[in-house]
Amino acid sequence: MGAVPLIAEFELTDAQVREVLDRPATGLFKGLQQKLMEKVLASASFQLTGANEVEFSEAGIKHTRNGITRGVVPWVEVASVNERPKAWVVQFKPTGVALVPRTTVADAQEFTARLRALAGAKYKVRPR
Repeated sequence: MGAVPLIAEFELTDAQVREVLDRPATGLFKGLQQKLMEKVLASASFQLTGANEVEFSEAGIKHTRNGITRGVVPWVEVASVNERPKAWVVQFKPTGVALVPRTTVADAQEFTARLRALAGAKYKVRPR
């Protein structure tokens, strides 16, 4: 029998999703970046606002939002698991996102260690 799944349960508002995912635009194409980021944030907010449960296991990731489960997404269909200052952000192939805010995890060190072991090379640490 496999290891016990890593489960995070939390509720997200539109403002929380935007706070975690928003990044300041920089460089020559700053205006274009801001417009694109607004579309990304609107889509992510629609996907993530409400009651969430994210379950990480050896089989993959199961994301339930407002009582609707997408099913288990196998690790081969996960593009990356990004550790950011405010949350862990999972990018699915070809599209889709799940996130776990740091404030919802009791022991961030243990959560990080277990998630890193499950994600393997897909686990990345991002400074912003």
